[in-house]
Amino acid sequence: MSPAQTGAILASLYMSVHKTMPPPDVLSLRDCWLRCSGSVPKHMATGILTLIERVRPEDGLCHADLHPGNVIMTADGPRLVDWTGAVRAPAAFDLACGHIVLVEVAPEFIDDPQRPHVYNAAAQSEYALLAGMSPRRSRR
Repeated sequence: MSPAQTGAILASLYMSVHKTMPPPDVLSLRDCWLRCSGSVPKHMATGILTLIERVRPEDGLCHADLHPGNVIMTADGPRLVDWTGAVRAPAAFDLACGHIVLVEVAPEFIDDPQRPHVYNAAAQSEYALLAGMSPRRSRR
């Protein structure tokens, strides 16, 4: 697949996830943070919790680990796997998680470190179009 095709698939999966009502047992971003913040200094944990509460973390379903390695292609189209990190959070949280994985983590583990950057740019741009916003506004 071309980077543009990969980005389009990722964007459509993001959009599909974000339009899905979260199941009742999916933790909110706030509750998830409270469970794992014990290893962070208290002043930092408090600051992060304040930021989480400011973004109204219970907006919708987020996969929180959406990248090409968690997509399988089936006869019925692409499907997402590895839902262990799913949370209720704003769509921006999901897009940020994908950005971090593709831009910060993935380049260290593959033969072409630029490829994940291109996938991310294509996915973010296509998502902005699907969401009806400019790519520039989406990046903010």
